[in-house]
Amino acid sequence: MPRIKSLLIFALFAIYTGLTVAWIWWLAPELMRISTTKTLLLALAGSGFWAFATYGLIIYIIKIARPRAGGGR
Repeated sequence: MPRIKSLLIFALFAIYTGLTVAWIWWLAPELMRISTTKTLLLALAGSGFWAFATYGLIIYIIKIARPRAGGGR
């Protein structure tokens, strides 16, 4: 079971990394280039979603890395 969990975490991290690369270097600049009200709002919403996902990932990593009281047993 722990192997499946770590594989799932790795897969989700790989998907997150791929989507981050696509957003920062492809989608967001394209939306800014088009520069209509709709695309600028989409770029703002997408950037907000990306920030929330990043903060959530950081909080998750901090929670699982925190040492537990009593030696972690």
